[in-house]
Amino acid sequence: MEQQFIVLHKSNPVAWALMPHALNRIKRFAVKYETDTEPEALAALVEQHFVSEEPLLLVIVAYQSGEGVFAHALACIDDILGKRFLTIMQFETDIVFEDRSELSRMLKQFEVWGQQHNATEVRLVTMDESHVRLFQRYYGFKKHRISMNKPLLEG
Repeated sequence: MEQQFIVLHKSNPVAWALMPHALNRIKRFAVKYETDTEPEALAALVEQHFVSEEPLLLVIVAYQSGEGVFAHALACIDDILGKRFLTIMQFETDIVFEDRSELSRMLKQFEVWGQQHNATEVRLVTMDESHVRLFQRYYGFKKHRISMNKPLLEG
């Protein structure tokens, strides 16, 4: 069965049908990985950018006949002190990709979108060591920093 990536952009009629599935995945991801975002607020922000003329958030889903949506990735454009980044904030797949070149095409779609928004570098945020190995080995990513968090004391 053929696997394909679909960019969820408002000009694509199929995207409107797949967006509810993507939003559910995005919310589940936020809960599962205890991300820095509240799931419902993140979903609302993704919806807002989906209908925007100049979205700074982009969702790509992987779809397979008979399986439905089996993977998603969420990226945003970040401005930090005059430097613009394309940040892949979420990436998760439920089944193995039959063809790794499909994943390469997804990354290329993000890169083109990032370049259109004047991003000069791609970042991947992940807590999954298998993603670290995958993106280093096949896609040229390099581990750059390790982020550690701790709650601020109240009072």
